[in-house]
Amino acid sequence: MHMTPIHEDAPTTPNVFTDGSVIRGNDPLTALGSYGVWHVNRTAHTPITSQECYVSEHHQYIDGGLELYGCLHGEAISSGRTEVAGALLVALAPFPTNIAIDNQSTVTTANAIHDQTIDLHRWPWALRKNGDIWAAYQNIVQHRGHKSIRATKVKAHQDDKSKLNATQLFLAIGNDHADNIAKNARRYHRELLKQYLSVTDFRMQHSKRLVTAVQMLLIRTL
Repeated sequence: MHMTPIHEDAPTTPNVFTDGSVIRGNDPLTALGSYGVWHVNRTAHTPITSQECYVSEHHQYIDGGLELYGCLHGEAISSGRTEVAGALLVALAPFPTNIAIDNQSTVTTANAIHDQTIDLHRWPWALRKNGDIWAAYQNIVQHRGHKSIRATKVKAHQDDKSKLNATQLFLAIGNDHADNIAKNARRYHRELLKQYLSVTDFRMQHSKRLVTAVQMLLIRTL
């Protein structure tokens, strides 16, 4: 995927928030994964790129920023996988970014890629969890510039914000915003919702047949 090199360093304070969401995560056949990105203060003067459009389902400018909604397709959907997908979408932004993420594992791996300290000789992406997305992320970072992007760990879901200072409040509100976008992105899961309904119907039909068979067996043994 083509990326124009970005020569400026990433900001020290997060300017983008991302989060992931999964429903029915314990069932790989019907799990629905989605992710959201909240670009603070990004207006239409920095329009969404074709690359960002390609890996997102919907976007809108609101409250002085840009919301990006993404759906994760395929099997093996997990919360961690949606977090990585969100980071990949942020990496496609055409300007320096510092990504606020509430998942420590995602932050650690992302910064290892940014710092070029990731060891792929012993453990290549093919042997790592979510390695397919991470490999694509690394490729994007190599094209845009390793110093142009950074990841910052933030706390998740801070309900009581009354004692937070200005910086902490900014991070907490931004994380909540990204979380809401990720959850709202589920509405764009049209095809997988059809799949979910199909599988659910299949299971219900077979469950009814099983119950009927058991009842008939009990009747015959009485």
